[in-house]
Amino acid sequence: MNIEVFGRTRPLLRGETSNPVFKVLENTVEVAETSHSFREWFDADFSNRDLYQTCLAQMVDLFLTGYNLSFFCLGESQSGRSFTLLGDNQSQNGVTHFAIQDLLQNIKQSAEDLQKKGPYFSTKKISSLSKIRWSANVITEYCCSYEKYEVYKEVNATSIPVADEDNIFINLKNGWNRRTNGHADNEDKGTVIIQFEAVTDNNQFGFPHRSFLTLVELPAFDSFKTDGQESRKDDEKQIDKTLNAMKKLLDGLSRSPEETEGLDFSESKAVNLLQDSFGGNSKTKVMVHFKPTSTEASVRNLLQFSSLLSQVKNYFILNDVAAQGLIGGMRARQLSLQRRLGAQSSQMTVNRDPPGNEAEVSRLRMENQYLSRKLDRLENQFSDVVAAKEDLSSRLISSEEERLRRQDHSWISRSKTATTEMGYTKKTFELKTSDIYFFVGVADIAFNHKFLLCTFQLMSCESQLLQERIERRRAASNVSQTHNLSMQYAELEDNYAGLIRKHDQEVKRNRELGMELLNLLNAEVALLQQQGNLKNSETEDLRKIKDIALGLAADREKVNDVPLRDLAGILSGDTVQFRRETEKMKMVYEQQQTTLENQIKMLNDSVQKSKVQALDAQRKLAQQEVELMMKKEEGKEMGREISSLIFRLKRRIVNTGEDFKSISTMSL
Repeated sequence: MNIEVFGRTRPLLRGETSNPVFKVLENTVEVAETSHSFREWFDADFSNRDLYQTCLAQMVDLFLTGYNLSFFCLGESQSGRSFTLLGDNQSQNGVTHFAIQDLLQNIKQSAEDLQKKGPYFSTKKISSLSKIRWSANVITEYCCSYEKYEVYKEVNATSIPVADEDNIFINLKNGWNRRTNGHADNEDKGTVIIQFEAVTDNNQFGFPHRSFLTLVELPAFDSFKTDGQESRKDDEKQIDKTLNAMKKLLDGLSRSPEETEGLDFSESKAVNLLQDSFGGNSKTKVMVHFKPTSTEASVRNLLQFSSLLSQVKNYFILNDVAAQGLIGGMRARQLSLQRRLGAQSSQMTVNRDPPGNEAEVSRLRMENQYLSRKLDRLENQFSDVVAAKEDLSSRLISSEEERLRRQDHSWISRSKTATTEMGYTKKTFELKTSDIYFFVGVADIAFNHKFLLCTFQLMSCESQLLQERIERRRAASNVSQTHNLSMQYAELEDNYAGLIRKHDQEVKRNRELGMELLNLLNAEVALLQQQGNLKNSETEDLRKIKDIALGLAADREKVNDVPLRDLAGILSGDTVQFRRETEKMKMVYEQQQTTLENQIKMLNDSVQKSKVQALDAQRKLAQQEVELMMKKEEGKEMGREISSLIFRLKRRIVNTGEDFKSISTMSL
């Protein structure tokens, strides 16, 4: 099974501009004249959860079954390798977090399933299948030296077992922070290895006893070239030994087994730790990360490296004690031959043309090729043997289960009688308790019935009292209103009679004033007649004047002039006084008319107010009648509900009595 290579690109960061130098057609990436077809391509819209469900979800299940699995994150710096592996430590988790969650959930579910299957599985198997040890290492290689930073340390040469999901995340985060703070300068040069180990203590039926799940972040690809050389600039850039060693290893593994010669895993510590992931017993998947701002050279290097990875073939079989021992022996033999071949080659460099050494070297090469081919055949055969062994183990388990079932059959038959007796006693006890509950229920029903009757009577009494109060209030309001109306009517009649009397008095006075005015007019007419008479007697006056002038009749004139002057004064004084009295009478008449009109207006206003008050009283009476009718309807509805409830209670009592009779007959 070849290594599966996937591709992924991250979204643009703030301040970046998109300038892609490669094209993506379905799952194929092209740049210039270089292209590679990935197993699947994940663009910037895919989340870590989608990536985990596609690539790693099935691998976690296989890991618990007993297979070795590896997942690599490869790419340039700031291409999203750490984000894929561990998330952003804020809102999005990485594939490591999802893997830990699924591991713990599957272990818990498997333990619950085994406990549900009954007494045929012991608790030791549950505990053995639930043991998972894990460790996470960060390895940096530079200047031909190695450093190891353990995220989860071992105590007394044994790994601490997994206990809590939060504890794992906290320790993993703390180790990652120590790695970042202590080696920030070499962060992109470091190899992060997070490894989980599943251990099964019981190997009775060939169950796998050990399996590994390895999550790796490889160094950045910024300074790597496909020709195996590193770019230098004034000795400031450090040599990345991991990628160089992996490049040489992939070149050797991508060739056919006949052309494979002396693969060296010891050149890099990370490669030595990951030798099972490349060409060994492991199912390996690689996620290649691309930046949207990558250069053409870096994309070409990534595509060439991806093509090398896709050509590597792994031997993915179930971990078994016998198979692992045989494969380990064959590998030891192969390594010894490789060391001998290396020693012979070093001697050949000193003595170039000894014929015996050349023959030995050719013989060792042929033997190495033969052993490698034999190792391949054995691994292929062991895959079939392991499958057959699994079938045999399942048969043994089924036979053991059948034997245990037969042994337990007698115990089950004996226990049935005890269970029947217990069931009979339990049934009798339940019947007694049901009788007690029935009588208690009947008492409760009777009490509830009495309570409902009392409440109904109380409500009926309250409704009657309310109706009587309403009628009393209505009668009192009617009496008070009639009394008020009668008082107002009597007052209006008195006012009207007073107005009539005043009107008669005014009419009488007006008549008297008219008579006086008529008398005055008659007096004025008489006065005018007197004035005419005076004019007629003008000649006599002239004569008197002449006589006075002549002094002939002075005494007679004195005697006659006095009464005339008095009469003129009397007449003139009477007319002025008459006019004054007439003016006064007019003014008094007008004042009396205005006061009369004002009184009439006030009486009209009081009549209107009394009418409005009467209408308000009628409206209130109508509202009270409506409320009374509503109360009557509510009382009727409540009576109907109480009657229906009483009917239901009677029916329930009848049903419970019938049930009790049936139960008593069944018990008899």
